[in-house]
Amino acid sequence: MIKFDLEKYLSDLEYLVNIDSNASDKQGVEKIATFFKQKFSKDGWFIKEYYANLLLGPCVEISNTQDDQYDLLLLGHMDTVFEVGTAAQRPFKILGGRAYGPGVTDMKSGDLMGAYVIEGMANQQILAPLKVCLALNPEEEKGSKFVRKWLEDLARKSKYVIVLEHARGANEHVQERKGLGRYTFKFQGIAAHAGNNPELGRSAITEMAYWIGKLTDLTDLPEGFTINIGTVAGGEAANIVASEANMVVDLRLVRLEQEKKFNDCIIRLKEHAKAKEVKIEVSGGITRPPMFVTLKTEEFMTLVNSVSENLAMPCKWCKAGGGSDGNFSAALGIPTIDGFGPLGGSAHTDKEYLEVEAIEPAAKLLLEIIKTLRQKLYNL
Repeated sequence: MIKFDLEKYLSDLEYLVNIDSNASDKQGVEKIATFFKQKFSKDGWFIKEYYANLLLGPCVEISNTQDDQYDLLLLGHMDTVFEVGTAAQRPFKILGGRAYGPGVTDMKSGDLMGAYVIEGMANQQILAPLKVCLALNPEEEKGSKFVRKWLEDLARKSKYVIVLEHARGANEHVQERKGLGRYTFKFQGIAAHAGNNPELGRSAITEMAYWIGKLTDLTDLPEGFTINIGTVAGGEAANIVASEANMVVDLRLVRLEQEKKFNDCIIRLKEHAKAKEVKIEVSGGITRPPMFVTLKTEEFMTLVNSVSENLAMPCKWCKAGGGSDGNFSAALGIPTIDGFGPLGGSAHTDKEYLEVEAIEPAAKLLLEIIKTLRQKLYNL
């Protein structure tokens, strides 16, 4: 049995949380990457580093094999949403059984826990011959735009994927996540004096308002399909028929087929804009496909449920509205489960917290899942 050194873990977590690592902060992300590379700079571990974009920190792969195929891919990310200087303003602290600090639960605690588990298993010689890769993303909070291919290539090489994002709610793990789309709409009308000759104008704002009504009407909450008009801007002055307007729209969907509903509406709206003599420019698209449950995922969940019941820690599953890198692997048909980091909450806010007492149970569950996969795949 592996002894989990909670005191050392919390000390390491404090070090990581007190490093600013916004995806735009290349040096900060590199410091996080260096910590993990040094942790595994010993015999039996193989480290790969890849820069998907020179403005970003590195993608890091840590594996116990030189093979190009993995039994298990553990996904984490090193970046946070917080700007440089946040760690100095509210550094890591523990208060009332909770740890606080930028990125403490999203997701430095999960990254670190995964590292502790596979390192401990290797030290006790109960990891091999299972082939495991811990992959750390430098820009998940920015949408994984530049690293998506890297993530998908890793997923294609893997039999199973576990995402180390935090457990949530009543210690629930994530079986499904919504897909995400982000669109920008620019409207170009014709300016005119609002009092002297408004009939000569073509209002970009009026047309945008029409689009807002039609797009929000598409929302179908029971079907998990939502449209949110996130930001709007436009116009020059109150006495001018607006010649310009723009808006940014957030789309969430549980099935890729639902995108057609959105696209068909855009086609109809473009015809309306043309009739109103307003020009339209549309950019964007689906940035994360939905994470959904396949038959193979159900089998994986059954294995996890059995493990958790044996530990007297019954698994609870939930569906999440936000995306993770698990969306990419699930869309490729790789059995993917999420939310296996320690329990936490209030991510992306100054109240973000980690339940300290949840760390060791989460590590134990992950360890036993990995041991069970090893037994299943290698009859050990």
